[in-house]
Amino acid sequence: MSDTVLCYFDVITRTQEETDLLEKERRSLKEEKWLICGRCKQLITSESDAVNINEQHIHTFMNPAGIIYTFGCFQNAKGCVGDGKSTFEYSWFRNHSWQIALCSGCHEHLGWFFQNGQKFFALILDKLMLS
Repeated sequence: MSDTVLCYFDVITRTQEETDLLEKERRSLKEEKWLICGRCKQLITSESDAVNINEQHIHTFMNPAGIIYTFGCFQNAKGCVGDGKSTFEYSWFRNHSWQIALCSGCHEHLGWFFQNGQKFFALILDKLMLS
């Protein structure tokens, strides 16, 4: 007597609409302009993540040490990690706490992460490159 093992494979079928949507998303990601760390080339964020804060995307501010920074604001920066405790001290955006944002690849200081319910990254544009 022999034992027979039957295997059943589920066949995934997609509607034409689902297939078209997946293809459109794939093309969109391929055509997206990405910003990378100028030091290690780690993927940081995309141009589509750019946001206006206080009615503008690009800001220039001076810190208490007299260093002037020009940065763009982005809703996401998956290539960044936060460093240190969040603080309200010397915040450039009223009622927003901030902490330093570092490249997750090389730990270069790329900007700051701000939050007050609204969350965004302020990334130093001179430290980023288009991929």
